[in-house]
Amino acid sequence: MKYYILVVIIFVIAITFIIMNLIYRFNFNYKIERYLLNCDLLEQEVLKTFIKNKNQTFPLTNQSPITQKFLNLNILTKIKNDDVNPAHGIYLLNANIFDLVIKNNKLKKIYLEN
Repeated sequence: MKYYILVVIIFVIAITFIIMNLIYRFNFNYKIERYLLNCDLLEQEVLKTFIKNKNQTFPLTNQSPITQKFLNLNILTKIKNDDVNPAHGIYLLNANIFDLVIKNNKLKKIYLEN
């Protein structure tokens, strides 16, 4: 009987984690999709460059408002600090952002077909 209760508790915990992960992904995708559809023209052009060169790293200014916004939204991932210029960092596009753009027709039209 004790093992039965333990198995049920583990099962409930696993289901809870799965549901929480699904809710997190849905909220993340919704927030990013809404941002990508409504961002400024300059931000769109920067994102087009990132998306078209998705495997390339980019040296960006750490204190730039656009860089900070992209980091806060998890659009970019900081890989390391630039050794040559300490005010710059080396950034890479989050792979989930590219997947989101590929799956959404509106985003695909904005970021990949122009």
